[in-house]
Formats: sequence, structure tokens, C-alpha cells
Amino acid sequence: MGITENLQLIAVHTHANLLGWVSFALAGIIYTLLPQCSLSILGKLHFWLYVFGVPSYLIGQAMKLELLPLSVQR
Repeated sequence: MGITENLQLIAVHTHANLLGWVSFALAGIIYTLLPQCSLSILGKLHFWLYVFGVPSYLIGQAMKLELLPLSVQR
């Protein structure tokens, strides 16, 4: 992206960093400090929703930016 100066997917890149690394790292810290949370049904549900939800979101966002013309996006 930076070398080619093609910034069309910069929103996907930013969201991948925030959702993929920062929020999952925070969840890992919380589950390390409070291990009883990770053993609950909500902890397991959070993990699996995250595992399937974030990639689905990022793929959808990339498809929106790649497939729709700019006039339709705005």
C-alpha cells in the first residue's frame, strides 16, 4: 500500500489492526487477569464470535471497497 501509494484498502488495513490485534490483545489480557471469565459460556461465545466475525467483517469491507464504484459507496 505504501510503496504503490494505492490507498483504496487503507480502511480495511486499519480495521484489521484495531480489530485483529488491539482488541484481541485486550481480551487476552482480561482473560489472563480474570481466568474465571474465560471458563464461562460467555467467554467461549466471545472467542468463537470473534474468530468468525472479524474475518467476515474484513472480507465484507474489502469486497465493498473493491466491487462498488466510488459513487455508490458515498
